[in-house]
Amino acid sequence: MGTDGFRAMHDIRHNLETLLEKLPDNLKNEPEVQFLRAIACVATTDIVQLVYW
Repeated sequence: MGTDGFRAMHDIRHNLETLLEKLPDNLKNEPEVQFLRAIACVATTDIVQLVYW
């Protein structure tokens, strides 16, 4: 997986966390939500692509 793939996965995980925060309280303890929360990510990630010849 290249840097584009890592970026896409990070963006998905970050947006998932944002979406989960918008859920009403009565859904936050559902098993499906807990599963998704385990893979969600709130961290900021810097991706550096080194190009060399």
